[in-house]
Amino acid sequence: MEQDAIEVYDDLVGENLINDALAVISRIGFRYGWRSSNQVSFSHWNVALSRTGTNSGNRKDIRKELPPVILNIWESFQPTLIPKTPVLIRTYSNGYTYGNDGYIHQDSQDPEDMTAILFLNKVWNANWAGETAIFDSSTGEIIRSVLPKWRRLLIFPANMHHVGRGVSRICPHLRNVLVFKARPEEPIQVDNSRIALEKLLLDAGIDNVPTSDAKTLDQLLKTYDNLKHWNCSHPVCFAGALYGVYLPNAALKASFSDEIRPRILNLFGTEADRLATLFAVVDTKKVASEGIAINKYDGSALSLEPNDKQYLMLFGTASLLDNLQQSAPPDANQKAPPENTPPDEKESEDARG
Repeated sequence: MEQDAIEVYDDLVGENLINDALAVISRIGFRYGWRSSNQVSFSHWNVALSRTGTNSGNRKDIRKELPPVILNIWESFQPTLIPKTPVLIRTYSNGYTYGNDGYIHQDSQDPEDMTAILFLNKVWNANWAGETAIFDSSTGEIIRSVLPKWRRLLIFPANMHHVGRGVSRICPHLRNVLVFKARPEEPIQVDNSRIALEKLLLDAGIDNVPTSDAKTLDQLLKTYDNLKHWNCSHPVCFAGALYGVYLPNAALKASFSDEIRPRILNLFGTEADRLATLFAVVDTKKVASEGIAINKYDGSALSLEPNDKQYLMLFGTASLLDNLQQSAPPDANQKAPPENTPPDEKESEDARG
């Protein structure tokens, strides 16, 4: 039952911790204009406690951005009470005065995400209202209503519909809560293709000794990483690392032709082999400036297939970048592959609690 997933704990979080958090919230100061639902235009008071986690769609870990006392509160209960969701993605304080109403919403569509609400008012009277209500997803009925008692901690799955109710006319205080929203750790993704590339490059004789003509193992793998980051096709990504063994002055083992190249064809395909051969010798500057492809070592003309110019521009940029986080694919006068980057962070319209 959904109700079984709702937990309420009283007097669990230390009083000194909460007092320190209240001091931080007061120092930052409330701003008016945050909405409990992006479907309505009415707002309430809010204090953002991190730079990144203001966006309702944020999935990044914000723990390093938080004031220490706020992080200490999170760490005081998370490992024991919600051990499966250690990654904090949003934290803020909400405030309601009379006339500020909350509206029914979900914090996440993911059933594994969790929300924790810590109530911060030292005195509360039931006549002041301000309860947090949680609803049954199938019937729409209220299944739990929790008053904002001092030091009370409410924990529930973030996909449950809920609302922080407004306070009554006679309430003399700001209803104040500290909200934590968290997700599970993302599984580590193993890139078997990258592992195979690294092994082949090492077997071919690529090492980490830079020269004016050769590329190091790290440089070649970084080029692969950048191309993959831009969602380039597999052959283009593979060629971004493999071209290092096709450079005329690459320090390779004598067995390259008989052993290594057949492995390249078998593991990564003929298109990756063709592109790696092209990347190794083409003058990318001439392709960009004059639209012609020549071998920069002997000046001979090279033939390009329809998408090769775009691939060369992507490869040229990827091979020069040192920092993946600063990378962006070049235009090349053609539509580049879609970027795998999140939308710009913007101030949330649904900081809720």
